[in-house]
Amino acid sequence: MIKQDGFTLIEVLVALAIAVTALMAMTGRLGASSDIQHALLAHALMTETAQDLIEAEHLTAGFSMHEKSGVRDVGNYSFNWRIWMEKTSIDGFVRQNVEVATEGDEPVRLFLYRHISR
Repeated sequence: MIKQDGFTLIEVLVALAIAVTALMAMTGRLGASSDIQHALLAHALMTETAQDLIEAEHLTAGFSMHEKSGVRDVGNYSFNWRIWMEKTSIDGFVRQNVEVATEGDEPVRLFLYRHISR
């Protein structure tokens, strides 16, 4: 009886098909991971921008109930922002709202309750 060493052509083709399928699945995951990292970075920068806007508004000497808006460039991103005040049911307190958004991502909204002295 003759002993054969090595693999048959069918075994090699099946092994290659499995390897190609695994590589394609991993490549797809890398693209999805990149998209998720982009979205997380944008969300973190929008949150930081919103916090900066609230703090800057809180430190200003004047107080205005008028809505303000603008554009702020952070890194490679351009964020549209707006700040507005709402009266509350508690006398002397207002709710300061800020919204920061960029195209293609969900906006970030933060708020702060402020006491206004008269």
